[in-house]
Amino acid sequence: MQDICIITDIGTIYGFGHITRMKFIANKLKEYYNFTFSSINNNSSIFKDNTINTCRYNEIENLNPYLVIVDSREVDSKYIKELKKISNVIIIDSVGNERAFADIVIEMLPNIDNSKEVNIKPFIATILNSNVKPKYDADAPILLYLGFNNELKNKAIEIISKIEDKNFVLIDTEKESEYSNIRYKNFGTDIFENPYSAVITYFGLTAFECIESSIPVILLSPTKYHDDLARIQEELFFNLGFFQNIDTDTAINKLKEFLFNNDMQNKFREKGKLINTDKSLERIKTIIDNIKDFKNIECPFCKSRNIEMKNRNLESNLYKCQKCNTLFRKYFLPPFTDYSSKYFVEDYKNQYGKTYEEDSANLTALAKRRLEKIKKIKPNGKVLDIGSAMGFFLKEAKEYGYETEGIEISEYASNYCINTLNLNVHNCSLLDFEYKEKEYDIITAWYVVEHIYNFESILERIIYSLKDDGILAFATPNGNGLSGRYNKNYFSIVPSDHAFEANPKSLDILMSKYSLKCINLENQSVYYNRFCDVFGLNFIRKNNFLSGIYSSFAKSKNLGDTFECIYQKSLK
Repeated sequence: MQDICIITDIGTIYGFGHITRMKFIANKLKEYYNFTFSSINNNSSIFKDNTINTCRYNEIENLNPYLVIVDSREVDSKYIKELKKISNVIIIDSVGNERAFADIVIEMLPNIDNSKEVNIKPFIATILNSNVKPKYDADAPILLYLGFNNELKNKAIEIISKIEDKNFVLIDTEKESEYSNIRYKNFGTDIFENPYSAVITYFGLTAFECIESSIPVILLSPTKYHDDLARIQEELFFNLGFFQNIDTDTAINKLKEFLFNNDMQNKFREKGKLINTDKSLERIKTIIDNIKDFKNIECPFCKSRNIEMKNRNLESNLYKCQKCNTLFRKYFLPPFTDYSSKYFVEDYKNQYGKTYEEDSANLTALAKRRLEKIKKIKPNGKVLDIGSAMGFFLKEAKEYGYETEGIEISEYASNYCINTLNLNVHNCSLLDFEYKEKEYDIITAWYVVEHIYNFESILERIIYSLKDDGILAFATPNGNGLSGRYNKNYFSIVPSDHAFEANPKSLDILMSKYSLKCINLENQSVYYNRFCDVFGLNFIRKNNFLSGIYSSFAKSKNLGDTFECIYQKSLK
């Protein structure tokens, strides 16, 4: 089994949440990986815990771990840089600048800074650490879990002692209570051995453990920071506020309103379904399995390792090759695109103002323009259209006299092709299609190739199916066009299902490897208004003369944000 090193800590600013959560994860995944715990702090109590394997920080390199997971709230960036030389690094629930240097950054619990240096936001991979899950019972007492802050607990007692129709259990040193509705219980691992009807705590793991178990949670914050966190999660938790700022009588009335209103409580309980530790564990394992691909990352086109991370997404990181300027993704969770009818109806209409079928006139005209170029090179033969959508290109190709065949992953779209347009279209993925050697004269793919994660593998199959002297024609975004080069927000808007955005230069590098030569290149999406916006030149926006000059210049320098090209296979 592969070794994983977990760096965390316990006590002081860390509390018990980080170590308990990571021990929970390690226990759940122990049949797949060997876990060793460590801490940057050589005096950490972790090294006294005989229930886990540990090693000192300076011994991690000797362990040669497959992965390092850092769950320590805030760590000096220099340590992440050091660890990156040893292994891939995942950071969990960090609040510091060190996130910029990690391979993957996971927020299991919400953070108020809304950093862009985060891949996974709550609650996609939120793992809660209690081996004994809290249990809900509407008739049970209300739990108060407020840590060791005596001022906070005294404020809570001042409030709840006035709500005599409810019984409370306060986690503290067990002792006699002066109030008939309050019972004390020692802190321990068995605090959830009994059910509760609600929980009063502060923003932290206990709050999330309880709401996941459908127990209504009331937050009473020990600090302004905790209150800020509580305010951004008011759909999950009922918030009383920062204890030093709240009026006792107001808090009593507010708490009574909540505790005696089942409908209000049920709304919060329903929201708790957002959190699912079991599903989150599955995602964490998938991430860990896939992080092997993040070691020694190279450009898929020119194979350079001179790359730079440009953006983080839910399931991937976006990188830019500094040699050939290709943008490409590395995925740690499977990308998902819904190619049901929604993709071609609602989604298409939201973007273009009409459904895909309603846009048939425009799509047909586009198909004719493309076929006119193809006809000059290959006036007849057999066409394979990859990603046929609803078949408008294949329909025109058939009318142009070509023998046609298509591949379409969407069942909805392929059924339309087959049943409405009477086309020969296979409803399957590109991996599942049965490629035949030198079967096609023409293979086309209109805004499809950028969605292919394992593009070179598919390209090899395409070339295998292409006759000698056959052509491959396609359209694709230009990751090094005007927007890719100069729009500072471009990397954040590259669709997450674009596995790459190449450019004419980088495509030539890859295609030449397979004896494919570009015989036609046409820059598309050359917009003068976009040029004016990027450079703040609104005062010349309406200048038609300059617009014409820019159009010619942009096309000559491959500044179009998309392009169409035709590659021809060499004769053998």
